[in-house]
Amino acid sequence: MKNYEKFILLSYVLGALYSFLFYNKALGISVPIFMIGALLFLLFCLHQTIGIKKNTAWLLAIPIALLSFRFFLSDLSFRLFRDNSLLVFFIPLAIVVLCTAMVLLLSEKCPVEWTSIHFIPKILHGFFAPIQYFARPYRWFYSKFFSSPQPRQSNGYVKKILLGLCLTLPFLFIIVRLLASADMVFGQALSSIPKLIIDEVTNHVVVVILVTLFVGTYACAYAWNLLVDDQNTAIKAEGSHQTKEKKYFDPIVVTTILATINIVYIAFSFIQFSYLFGGGLASLPEGFSYAEYARRGFSELLVVTTLNFSIMLFSLYTTDLKRKHTGRIIKGMLWTMGIFTYVMLFSSFYRMRMYEQAYGYTYQRIFVYFFLCLEAVLLLAILWHIVRPQFPLIKVCIITTLVFFVCLNYLNADKMIAKENIDRYFETGKIDIEYLKTLSYDAIPQISRLSEAPDAYVVNEVASYLADVKIKLCKPQSWQEFNWAKYKAKKALE
Repeated sequence: MKNYEKFILLSYVLGALYSFLFYNKALGISVPIFMIGALLFLLFCLHQTIGIKKNTAWLLAIPIALLSFRFFLSDLSFRLFRDNSLLVFFIPLAIVVLCTAMVLLLSEKCPVEWTSIHFIPKILHGFFAPIQYFARPYRWFYSKFFSSPQPRQSNGYVKKILLGLCLTLPFLFIIVRLLASADMVFGQALSSIPKLIIDEVTNHVVVVILVTLFVGTYACAYAWNLLVDDQNTAIKAEGSHQTKEKKYFDPIVVTTILATINIVYIAFSFIQFSYLFGGGLASLPEGFSYAEYARRGFSELLVVTTLNFSIMLFSLYTTDLKRKHTGRIIKGMLWTMGIFTYVMLFSSFYRMRMYEQAYGYTYQRIFVYFFLCLEAVLLLAILWHIVRPQFPLIKVCIITTLVFFVCLNYLNADKMIAKENIDRYFETGKIDIEYLKTLSYDAIPQISRLSEAPDAYVVNEVASYLADVKIKLCKPQSWQEFNWAKYKAKKALE
């Protein structure tokens, strides 16, 4: 069997595996199983086409595996359309990006460094480029079985008829179902056919076939795209880019911008130390409470710190810091801005802590803590890059962000939020039961502690909620939907 025939066979086997694991099922252990199959398929395609480079890109398989196993450890499908759904959306997106990046780095198709900004278009091209080859497996199938060099006249007719029937069947099932609904007489004429068979064929079989064909076609087109060698074009484009003389912004303009901003930050930092960190809260404007003062400026500070990162990176890469006098001045200004940014980060952390103590814990607030810690680490890397220009800033930023993202997914935030809010309830008597109901099954063992709450309303609400959860967990599920969080929640309720 030729390589291309192997690609087609394995592509549609992968499509069938996708339908078998995911169609009409909740996400669970099926996600890591499918990712294992997809990675093996990609590595086979690379090995059979353009070869595999021996480099550290293999390490990307670690975050891919860890992120895919999150769907087994926690019920992430429960979080959709809730306040923590943003992170759930980014998990499959991160898996796709990492898989595409790993394939590009393991192959010979991408001469661009992964720390370069030009690597982002390469990832997008690697994901969307296979779409242009969607028709290729069907052309191969037609040329292989229906257009032989010297076909017999009778065999040629039979093959063409069979091909027409195969193409017509999916449309035929849908048309018959629609006509049966549109005309009662026609529907009664079909009543001799068991309704269950019609429903199964139109509602399930056709969908499974279409999903299998789509995933298999994309996998086959992806393998074919690896055969297309655009290395020379990429090298020329990269070479022409590198030969261009780098242009820098005027250092006087950059110095003026940084100096003006730092003057504003001096005044802001004075206010922070006077009102927030010091004893000046007693003289707050009328109508502002301790927590309200913390909440009002928090989101604005996040925007300012993010803007500071952009300004510092822009100054680093668009200004000639090797100049003797202006380079030192700009470096000093950047360090000053970095110190003021740390003041803002600490202020944001302090404000969030005050607000959290007043109103409790939520998923978004836990996410903010991680974001602030990530900004603090990245800012340290930027400041060190100013001192040591040879420090690989972009590489460290990408790796640090990826590590923080994986760690955030393994934090088990729902369990921590439930525990902290319930501990806070037993201390203060304040709790938001409705918010606890939005958490995933990871929080069930902690929520069950409220069965011993002193408030009868809380006990009744929790009992009703846990009864509903128990009914949902007792529903029969396939092994593809097995989830560790559901299993622990069920054991806790038992």
